[in-house]
Amino acid sequence: MDFDMDDPTNSIMWSSAFMGNGDGVVTSGPFGNWMTEDNIPLIRNIGSTGSLLSKNDVQDVLSRTYHYQINEGTAEVRYSLEGHHDGVHRWMDGQMAGLHTSPQDPIFFLHHSFIDYIWYHFRIRQKFNGIDPYADYPPTNLTLHEPFRPMAAFAPLRNIDGYSNFWDDILEYEDSATCSNGCGSLYLQCVRGRCVSKDTSFLNEPVNQDSRSSVNRDKKMSLSKQRALALGPLPIGKQFNYYLTDIRTRNDSMPVRARIKNPEYQGPIPFASILHKMLLQWNSVREKIGNHRQAKAIPTVHRNKPFETGMTPGQNVNPSFQNTFLINNIADVNKWVFIPVRVLYKMPMYSKHMSNAQNIPTGTPKGYNKCRNRNTGTEKISVHSVGINYMGAYTGFAHFKQSSAISSSVTYVAVQNPENGVSKAIISAYDSCGRMCIPTCFKHGSNPPAFESCSGAIEVTGNSPKMFSSPELNHNVQNRYYEIPVSSRKNLLYLSFKCFYENSWPWMNCN
Repeated sequence: MDFDMDDPTNSIMWSSAFMGNGDGVVTSGPFGNWMTEDNIPLIRNIGSTGSLLSKNDVQDVLSRTYHYQINEGTAEVRYSLEGHHDGVHRWMDGQMAGLHTSPQDPIFFLHHSFIDYIWYHFRIRQKFNGIDPYADYPPTNLTLHEPFRPMAAFAPLRNIDGYSNFWDDILEYEDSATCSNGCGSLYLQCVRGRCVSKDTSFLNEPVNQDSRSSVNRDKKMSLSKQRALALGPLPIGKQFNYYLTDIRTRNDSMPVRARIKNPEYQGPIPFASILHKMLLQWNSVREKIGNHRQAKAIPTVHRNKPFETGMTPGQNVNPSFQNTFLINNIADVNKWVFIPVRVLYKMPMYSKHMSNAQNIPTGTPKGYNKCRNRNTGTEKISVHSVGINYMGAYTGFAHFKQSSAISSSVTYVAVQNPENGVSKAIISAYDSCGRMCIPTCFKHGSNPPAFESCSGAIEVTGNSPKMFSSPELNHNVQNRYYEIPVSSRKNLLYLSFKCFYENSWPWMNCN
């Protein structure tokens, strides 16, 4: 949203209350006087070149259908998510401009969270179009990007595991701010119909002198910038490429040279140790942020209702949720396996997408007269497992486009690993209003495959054919399911739910 400011370098983000100054050596805010692992100060040079992401850039990316259309190397420049990402690194300059040094600036993680937010919405749109994001891994000739290559720093995960739908169920993103709710923050304001950051004067702080863009760069060089230049060329090595440049930038990137490793560097250390070090540093930063805001008497803004969004359908369909993988009071993902479950969804008649009339009565079951269409464009069906001979529960989700009269989706639900015997569980499914779906089970001996009403109670054994996956992000089941002809897929499913909301209880016909 800072792109829409008259001068993005004056954003309140570059105040002492947030990320600190952006004009040279960082001396203010919670990261003031931060020393990097290369034993040099944290440096920024915002507005030097490159570009922030605009709302039009985001919409361009979301207008594509397949990953290869937004992937660097195969995408057109305006649609390349990585290309837009690179432009922000260069706009920030300093350590953020370097391929190997950018994580030294804590704002790196905010930037990548926003890129992930865009990708998340791209994946949601793929699902609306009947495309499984996990099965849409883009073709590549780069060895490091091969789908089944171990993921750097995250082995034994593989690159393709990063595309798993598993992550969509454990992440939650706040919606973009809109003018309709006053932008939802004390630090934002509505300008020309769009929410933008207030500038640093809101906190009675001067604007960053040398960070001014080309529209207003008549100020003297700041002391922070002078201090940064006095250090000589910045040892960051190879920089991010960029293709799009904001005409307001100054074209004065910091001079750079090859990166020389710190002589105290002892070589690679386990990733867990890196996380531990980062957490220790962040705890110190949080304490500084808290002290600063208390001293400045900056009020905390509480959100009493979800944001509206103009970005995508599917807003607010993912309330905060996290599976704990607790089983018999022990948290261990390896004690679980995943089974595929099909969900058939028939849109209730009250939806505006089905009729111009509003709130058409649907009768029982059993009432639900206060449940209304949330106008989000999607419906989320929760699929829940509860152990019968073990203590544990798990919830998975399936999303559906409300404009489709009837649609089908396959999701995955976890039960106890049957490695030590039979696992017994009851599986249920329900919509966002709490209406139960009707469970059906595969009818043994049927050809072609058929399903009949059942209770949803299942027994899972380790005998062949195994209808479950290992806990490694479901990829065994997913690969097998999506690589076979559609006409044969029913053979891999034992349990199916019909979310049709008929005028009867879902278990009425069970034997």
